[in-house]
Amino acid sequence: MKRNKAQKIAFSGVMSAVCVALLYLGSVIEVLDYSASALAGLVVTLVIVEFGDRAGIGVWLTSSVLSLILLPVKSAALLFIVFCGWYSFAKRWLERLNPILSWVLKLVMFNLCLAVIFLITVKLLLIQDVTPIITVSVILLANGVFLIYDVLITRIIILYVRRLRPRLTFLK
Repeated sequence: MKRNKAQKIAFSGVMSAVCVALLYLGSVIEVLDYSASALAGLVVTLVIVEFGDRAGIGVWLTSSVLSLILLPVKSAALLFIVFCGWYSFAKRWLERLNPILSWVLKLVMFNLCLAVIFLITVKLLLIQDVTPIITVSVILLANGVFLIYDVLITRIIILYVRRLRPRLTFLK
């Protein structure tokens, strides 16, 4: 069924607010900053599923700007801006490739984002005591979590499209 522009804008606005609220929760309860960023990334994914890339980009950009302005602690916003918010776009395009090439490119892309986040964090917080063993451990752990996150995004999309979406009458 064709959706009108007003419905698309209203849904995108509400989803932007949900993203900012999740990121705010991750900012206030700092233990949840990574989880909140991942959940906000899933919200962007659902917008992409429902209304396409342009609406998803709008939600990502709006949420990114608002979170930088409103959040007291910016770690959740940083992770959302640098990786979680836009990863769904890249995932969608990369999964059209050969599966092995897709995973290699996803891991390269994730590790580049991880390096950017690490450099920003170390430079802004002026952390001096980061040993190589800690760095390697964090990189390996982060890559493991990323692999799980990628698989979970796929499964959540499948669950949403097959089971939840048919029950949501306001999206029809």
